[in-house]
Order: sequence, then C-alpha cells, then structure tokens
Amino acid sequence: MNTMVGTHDSTLPTSERITRLRELCLGLPVAVRVEPDPSLPFRGDTSFIDLGAVSLLSVHASPSELRRTRKMIGCSDPGMLRLDLLHHGRKVFRLDRQETELRPGELLLSDSSQEFHVSTVAADGDTWGTVMMFPRTLLPLSPHLLKHSLGTPLPGRDGVGALLSGLLTTLTSDNGQFERCDTDSLGRVVLDLLAAMCVTRLDACDAPAPESGRRALRVRIRSFILHHLHDPWLDPRTIAAAHNISVRYLHKLFQDEGCTVAEWIRQRRLERCQRDLANPALCHRPIRTIATCWGFPNAAHFSRAFRAAYGLPPREYRERSLHGAAVRHPASVGRSVATTS
Repeated sequence: MNTMVGTHDSTLPTSERITRLRELCLGLPVAVRVEPDPSLPFRGDTSFIDLGAVSLLSVHASPSELRRTRKMIGCSDPGMLRLDLLHHGRKVFRLDRQETELRPGELLLSDSSQEFHVSTVAADGDTWGTVMMFPRTLLPLSPHLLKHSLGTPLPGRDGVGALLSGLLTTLTSDNGQFERCDTDSLGRVVLDLLAAMCVTRLDACDAPAPESGRRALRVRIRSFILHHLHDPWLDPRTIAAAHNISVRYLHKLFQDEGCTVAEWIRQRRLERCQRDLANPALCHRPIRTIATCWGFPNAAHFSRAFRAAYGLPPREYRERSLHGAAVRHPASVGRSVATTS
C-alpha cells in the first residue's frame, strides 16, 4: 500500500532528484508545480499511499514553492479536493489571492478549481506534511458547508481533528500492517472523519442548534448512502428508516442538493462504475460485474443510465478510456444525471 518515491536517493545527482520530485507533483491527482529553494541544499523524501479513490502523499522536503496556476486548472480540473496536514515547519497558502498560514497540527482543505501558491518554510531543516486527495463528490457535505470549509485552518490536535490527523499519520508511516483489501474501507473512514470535523467546526462557530442538528444528520445520511451503494434495494424508504425519520423529511433535507435522493444515489453509483471502467487494473472484470457491484443489477438499465451521463455506452467508454481517447469528463455526471428521468 505504501510506495516510496525515489527523490530521497542521495546517490543520484541533485538535479535528477529535483526532476523526479517535479514529475511526481505534476502527476498527482491535483497537479502542482514545485520549485525547491535554490539557496538551500535540496532534500526530499516522499511516499505515496493508494486508498482506492483516496490518495495520500507524505513529504519530508527542504523549503519549496508550490503553484497551481489558472492555466493548469484550465487544462485539467479533475474535480478533486486536497487536504493538507502539517507536521513540522510552516506553510503559507495563497488561495484565490487570500493568504493563510498553516502551523503544525493544523489541516487545510482546498479545491482543485482554486488557483494557489504555497510556500513551505522551516527554520531548522525540512518541512514535513501529509497531503490527501480525493474526488469532491466523495465528501458527504452540502455545497454550502463545503464552501465554508475551504481555505480555513482546521484544528488537528483535539476532538475529531485529532482522530483524523492520527489516522493519516499512521497510514503514511505504514510498515505493512494494513492489507490491500483494507484500502477502500480506510479511505471511507478518513472521509467520514473529515466530514464530521467540518460539521463540528461550523456548528461551533456560527450555526444555531436546530440547523446544526440537520447538518449533522445530512452528513450521516450521505455517509450511509456511500457505504450502501452496492445494495440494489437502497431507496429513500430504507434510508429514512435507518435514521428514524420520515421519507418526506428525508426529501426535505436533500432540497439543497439540486436533485432528489434517488438521483443523488444514482450519481454516486455511476461515478463508481465510471472509475472502475477506466481503471486498467480492472480491465478483465466484466462490465456486468462492475455494474452489479455498485447497485445496478439490471444490465440494460445500467447501460441507459451510463450513456445518459457520459454520452457513451459502458463498453465503448471503457475502450476509449483504456486507450487514451477523449471521453466526457467525470465532473459532468452530476449535471447530466440530475436531469435524466
């Protein structure tokens, strides 16, 4: 699960190690350009951890400048979120022209659609941090709550933040204690903890008690849905019963989503199917098996829904994705499915 990246190999020339680091950063799910401070000796030690849809990167490095430019966003905005956890040193973020300083023990959430410039600083050597990247659709937060969670330092030394920080630190220092089959479950756990931390923070800041209760309930419901997408019988009645609320109240909670509960479930299922169809490691898995795994037992129904969302039947989408041909960007699935009957 833990893959070391050879930027730390002192036997390589400094220029080659810097080149490797630059290539690594440009190949991340949220690509950035990195420039180490030329006035200081270069050091870099990175490891990449794959948790399915969630990616983790641990970085021990000399002070550097990182940029995600408007041009880079225009070329490729993958619809991802990035969470930075700082262990040592300082990070100064300039997100959409707003400057924020991150100190050890704090976390900061940013969006791949945001232009940013990050300066890492350490008075006594290297900086050390963990970066988590994942599709924004996997975080069970409303658009309103997500907006208020971006670009603001989040506490990582108490409450839910301490649980999240501790788990991320453990995962990035993994010495083989986790099996490959654990990865998807661990990815869901870190996302649930992040969602809970964002809700707790906003509740403590400015939310009245009744609204905070509704907000927490929405997070629990979205998490429940994401954990039960494989169940073809998952429907509003089942979800409402599991949370001791009426179906009518469930629909009321989803009014801010811009789609019905059933449409939201279908969007998430299609996104999982799209991800698996485009995954070279799953190229031999039958399409019907992938569809069934994500709650589509009827092949014809799945084919129609997938084509409505992505503009291609599943088989053709898979062939084009695996051969590098242009396909409709996954970020459009929400808009497409929400208007499909």
